[in-house]
Amino acid sequence: MREPNTPPFFVRPGEAALYSVQERKRTLRETLVREVFDSDLLKQTRPLVADSTHSMSSKRQGPADMYNMAGFANLDVITEQLSFKIRNLVDKGDFEVQEIQRELLQVLAAELFSMPEKTEGLILHSGSEANEAALFLAKQATQKKMVLTSNLTHQSVARACDKLDMEAMQIDVDPTFGYGVSAENLESFLTKYADKLAAVVMTAGTTQLGTNEGFSDPPLGKFCRENDIWLHIDAAYGGTIMNLISDEYPSGIYPHLTEARSVTVDAHKFVGVYGCSALLLPRWSGQQSIGSEVSYFESKAAALGTTRSAFEAAVALATMKALGREGLKKLAHTCHNKAVAVADRLEKGGLHMMVGIESGVVPIELGSQRAVNYMRATLKEKGFLVSPIHIKGENYEKWGIRIVVTPKAEMTDENLQKFTEAAITAYKEMPD
Repeated sequence: MREPNTPPFFVRPGEAALYSVQERKRTLRETLVREVFDSDLLKQTRPLVADSTHSMSSKRQGPADMYNMAGFANLDVITEQLSFKIRNLVDKGDFEVQEIQRELLQVLAAELFSMPEKTEGLILHSGSEANEAALFLAKQATQKKMVLTSNLTHQSVARACDKLDMEAMQIDVDPTFGYGVSAENLESFLTKYADKLAAVVMTAGTTQLGTNEGFSDPPLGKFCRENDIWLHIDAAYGGTIMNLISDEYPSGIYPHLTEARSVTVDAHKFVGVYGCSALLLPRWSGQQSIGSEVSYFESKAAALGTTRSAFEAAVALATMKALGREGLKKLAHTCHNKAVAVADRLEKGGLHMMVGIESGVVPIELGSQRAVNYMRATLKEKGFLVSPIHIKGENYEKWGIRIVVTPKAEMTDENLQKFTEAAITAYKEMPD
């Protein structure tokens, strides 16, 4: 990391270095804390990308995006980290970049999951990539091919199984059981296939409902350890918000973390810019690897790609450090509380939630695909984009729409109020 006597992070052409590094960091922290909790300031923030002249422009025009899982990003932080855009994340010869990786993994592991600070891992570009890497390691470690999932598991797991010549076996969640897997069904499956299972994938914060799917009984971690099964937790979204609010709303994944072999988490679904995910490896033995390193330079996980920008990791780390754990916790509680408030207003207006709010996902139940199509089209005309929910089990089919409250520009109190009113009106005017 930078020494205390080095120049400030970034000085624009023609400007003097007015602040010391310490003063700059203090000012940045005060700015971020003020921005993320001020709705008026939040209205002025937009998802941003850098064009070829390094100026910043709005990423999206048109209806408000109410469903993408995007995090908070401050323009000053983005600008300060632009030099990392042309530095290689996997180059072991770039010591500053490697320190950013090490420190980001430490923050993600220790602050979000209370894992040991020396937890190993890989900084990757997406949760899908991290899930695939986890299953690759599971196959390599166990020499088995079967993977246990639920019908709420992210589709990236099934796709990874196709690529890796593994077999995804699915257990249906039960809508009458809070969309969780019953202990009886889980125990029956584990007993039947224990000798064939390479991995169990449990989800913390499912994409469609924002819940845990209930892989808890019987004691799953102990069973996996005793039967040489790789326990992977896909916490790409839920791992951040659900664990940061766990002081008030206990997280269902904590009991399993001591036995988990890998955990997927997406920093960019909470803070930072798109493209920063991690595969945490709390029980990394050093005997497993993603693949052989390339010969032309010393690298880390180069089999996943030998050229990866360090920019996204640098932005995520700078934001997390500036906010601190208490700032991150407050931000998570703010998202959850807003989601709960939206759900309450919708239910008072006659709509129903598919399940209680456990994160920032607001899953609105509808009766059919036709109703989903109507609501999405009507809400789009009113200026709001929502995503569909479709959960299919052996004996049921459920439909709905959802929004996701994350710390992004669209999630102001005013915007959420307008969305709620539009959704209630659309629902009441829906044709039979």
